[in-house]
Amino acid sequence: MSFEAAALAWLQAQSLPDSLARPLSYFASVLLLLILGLVLGFLVRGIIGVLLRRWAQKTETLWDDFLFDPKFFHRLSLLAPAVALYFFLRTLFPESWIWFPFMNKLSLLAIIASSSSFLNQLVANFERGFRAIHPESKLPLRSYTQISKIIVLIVAAVMAVSVLIEQQPWGVLSGIGALTAIFALVFKDVLLGFVASVQIHSSQVFKLGDWIEVQGQGVEGEVVDISLNTVLIKSGDNSTFSVPTYSLVSGTVKNWRTVAENSARRLKISLPFDARSVVAADEVLEKSLKEKDLWVLPQGSPPEPWGETNLEVFRHFCQQKLESLPEVRKENPIVVRILDPVGKGVVIEMFFYTTVTGYPEWANLQSRLLSAFLGASREFALTIFQEGLPR
Repeated sequence: MSFEAAALAWLQAQSLPDSLARPLSYFASVLLLLILGLVLGFLVRGIIGVLLRRWAQKTETLWDDFLFDPKFFHRLSLLAPAVALYFFLRTLFPESWIWFPFMNKLSLLAIIASSSSFLNQLVANFERGFRAIHPESKLPLRSYTQISKIIVLIVAAVMAVSVLIEQQPWGVLSGIGALTAIFALVFKDVLLGFVASVQIHSSQVFKLGDWIEVQGQGVEGEVVDISLNTVLIKSGDNSTFSVPTYSLVSGTVKNWRTVAENSARRLKISLPFDARSVVAADEVLEKSLKEKDLWVLPQGSPPEPWGETNLEVFRHFCQQKLESLPEVRKENPIVVRILDPVGKGVVIEMFFYTTVTGYPEWANLQSRLLSAFLGASREFALTIFQEGLPR
């Protein structure tokens, strides 16, 4: 016998008319159901939740501190009454009650909604805990958690529809199959973002903390977040760019990660000289340079039949200077060459690799070398080419 039937019998025994006793019995059953739900929710959130949080704070494990947070028990306190509603429904009401099918569906929908909310909160807590416990990790965790939440919501939606139309979930899925093209169009960005996230992680195109440059878009900076649909990039001026994830896989991305991994960053210096200042190094210039230890032609090199030029002597000086610097990698090529004059003067171009990979330090080294070579060029009677000056 259900609680409603027992309440009705008791009210009728009190000589109440059936027209009054039956509504009161249903009202008492609904009221009891609400009270049970509220009490159960309070027990989960106010008592069990508090005790478990205190226990988690005393343990050495950090995971339970993030999993058993207040939001976790709040979602659980919504799930518990929904489950209680479903199981107590048959105890409190007879199945012949006109509102029983509606209440049964309502309880199932409440279980589905609260379960999906609880699972999504569990996934969010796991992500938050993983980031706090493993801050050095470069995994695109946001993409995976978003995919997990979407899967939970899709499963919940299919189950909710199956409850409403009173069919098995497989039957609902077979009906949805006819709408595949529409769903593919609606969730195009989500699908493309998911595929791109998998490709980014599997091929290590880039990861959190990498400094990348998106070719053709003027976007350059540090990757601070990788989500399902967008990648957040923080530029050098602290502004942020939100770039679609799929565009980074389908386009061209320049990654500076190997610079830090190999401790080698290329540095290039170009010095344009006025062609009219390039002359043969006479005895006076040679003597002056030797007195200052600036005449550094390679030992054993055959003399040029027409004599050395001040530009060639300066090139050898730059080569030796770079080879003696501790910041310059000797394992990589150190090239100092003279380019063809093309109307912008005669250019000495240097490119080499340095162990200084941080941008501020790298820029400081470049400025220091450029200033030093510009100052030294005057000792070789060379004049810097400056366009627009009278000849």
